Amino acid sequence: MHLKTAVLAAALATTCVHGSSAFAQDAASNLPPVDELGLIPSVYHAESLTHCSPAHAWQVMKNFQDWEPSFVGATVKHVSGVRGGEGEVMLIHKDVADEEGKPLEEFVTVTARLEPGRRIVWYAFPKHGLTFRNFVDFSLVPTRSGTKFVINYFAQEVLPPDVLAKARKDAPQEFQQLANVFKSVCERSQSSLQK
Repeated sequence: MHLKTAVLAAALATTCVHGSSAFAQDAASNLPPVDELGLIPSVYHAESLTHCSPAHAWQVMKNFQDWEPSFVGATVKHVSGVRGGEGEVMLIHKDVADEEGKPLEEFVTVTARLEPGRRIVWYAFPKHGLTFRNFVDFSLVPTRSGTKFVINYFAQEVLPPDVLAKARKDAPQEFQQLANVFKSVCERSQSSLQK
């Protein structure tokens, strides 16, 4: 049996026999499930239809520092793996503060999946601590009138209930804005290439 499968099977068996107090407590109170680290899951989706060729949209998507706000103005340090390839690890540092004036924590991204011309999946987590473990899945779907850009974001965060509620309220609009920014950057750059 593969080691990961054995560990997962043991964890499931332990949960089935003993139960998970965190899951049981949350199920009883109608709150989202929380794992033993206190991570609460949220899922977001957004998309935009770009009037760009799939090949051009892919080039734009790969140049994420031009349009993805988590990276705009950030220092991106290659840590390991093939640059721009599946398995690449990057350390992200931003010289800005959050709403409370605290510097934003450095975070790590791992290119978990790369399907050239179609899809990039990143796994992101803080350099220190366990405050979040997120996946973002950017994909491109060719259509008759261009290329659809799709964002699927799977967040696992340690947040107080009021902050979580605000995040869940604001995030759909923020992800739609991101999809619209991608559309704008893609169409503008393709238009400039055609001149």
